[in-house]
Amino acid sequence: MELQEGAYENLITNELKQDIIEATDNGLVCKKDEIDGAESPSLLADHINKIIKNRLSDDSLSLEERVSFVNRLIDFLGENQDERIIESQKMLVSVISQQEEARLTATNKEIIRPLTGFRISNLFTGGQSKVPMNAEIERDIDSADRIYLIVSFLKLSGLNLIYDHLKRFCAHPQHQLKVITTTYCGVTEAKAVERLAALPNTEIRISYNTRIERLHAKSYIFERESGFSTAYIGSSNLSKSAQTDGLEWNIRVTNVENPHIIKTALATFNLYWNSTNFEDFKIGGVEKLYDELKRERESGKTLQVLLYRSLLFSLTKNRSLIS
Repeated sequence: MELQEGAYENLITNELKQDIIEATDNGLVCKKDEIDGAESPSLLADHINKIIKNRLSDDSLSLEERVSFVNRLIDFLGENQDERIIESQKMLVSVISQQEEARLTATNKEIIRPLTGFRISNLFTGGQSKVPMNAEIERDIDSADRIYLIVSFLKLSGLNLIYDHLKRFCAHPQHQLKVITTTYCGVTEAKAVERLAALPNTEIRISYNTRIERLHAKSYIFERESGFSTAYIGSSNLSKSAQTDGLEWNIRVTNVENPHIIKTALATFNLYWNSTNFEDFKIGGVEKLYDELKRERESGKTLQVLLYRSLLFSLTKNRSLIS
């Protein structure tokens, strides 16, 4: 390819070396830097992954031939024979109890899985997405072991969309739901927090000190014992418009493709959870929540009045100067 001016982060292959020589002959300066030892495994793995993926994408290859190629590569690398693929047509999709298998058979149902899967990350753009975000969140709830929600605003309209799924999830004795929200601007609805807090295996922590902690994060994290965890990170609070047809952007990341993002999201959630700035809802109860929400709303109205008066004074002053 012909190199253009700009920033790069490419390993220097034979092909790229020729491109560098050509670019230099054309009067460009191609600068190089040392490869970071810590980043080298990722850089090299990405390079070989691209080559293997291109090879496996050959339409002339059958599934058996693709599996055979992978097994030959495993043998060449001297990897443990346990890594060899022994079934070319099947893959494991779930592990369930005999009781659950009997229930699914009796009701003619199947294991619920997100339509976007557990491997590839996806972007949801409100009503423009092929798969509605709220519907996919329902499937993530139904297939998770632990759920961590962090939203600035928690509203009844949004909770109602997924409540039945959360109710079934929380009924399982080994499941866990943790929620972080705030009273910022008085937008969170106390009834939504009450309804959520009534579910078993559920804990809620709230930021009341909104003058210091102005939490704007929105994330829905679904942790799974299988390792196939997922998370939505973006702009949607738990409200109906934000979850359905609002102009919200949210990316759904997978632990397979972005393990570092899932790890960071969980670590940050736990950091907030253990902070003294986020109080257990049970401590102050619904009375404190109502009082704090009322105070936030009144504070917001006072601020609006002050801003209006300031604007009116400025306009009056400017008119007098013009006169």
